[in-house]
Amino acid sequence: MLVKVSGKPDKSMISNNAKDAAYIIAALSEFVGIEEYIKEVYPNLPKAEYRIYKSVNPIFHLIKILRNYNVHISHSTLEQKPMMVRTLLDESQEFEVQVKYISNLSTAELRRLSSTKDYSDSQLEMLVECFDKEQHEFGVTTLIMQAALEYSEQIEKSLSLNKCKPSNGAVCL
Repeated sequence: MLVKVSGKPDKSMISNNAKDAAYIIAALSEFVGIEEYIKEVYPNLPKAEYRIYKSVNPIFHLIKILRNYNVHISHSTLEQKPMMVRTLLDESQEFEVQVKYISNLSTAELRRLSSTKDYSDSQLEMLVECFDKEQHEFGVTTLIMQAALEYSEQIEKSLSLNKCKPSNGAVCL
């Protein structure tokens, strides 16, 4: 059953802003959920191999921070901008697409999280700047998908190197 959440009396709908907020929370939560899954299923895997806060990838760090921000403090606001793209076909022409980006990234807002206490001001600024640059180059949805693929590949390599097998009492040999 749909609930009326718009100001239009004859239409039952969820606003695009509400959908965007829900989708971004879901994507960020699923990304961070990978870490929780690995922690539960592979308890003997060295934490440095999969923990997001141990990663050298700044995008991973900010995704986790944004997840906490979106769940505990407020929500990310998504805006759209045009971007010129080209397919991988040799003879393709450029065409315009609309990509979404988080428009309210703020170190001051992120500082409200207790989980940012381990980052210096300059580190947190660098994380925000890096994420912002990348999301404006690829769009936030593509950036999160790419980060999830990179994180999955990192975990896969770690599991292979440590010869881990999934089970209730997973053991790394």
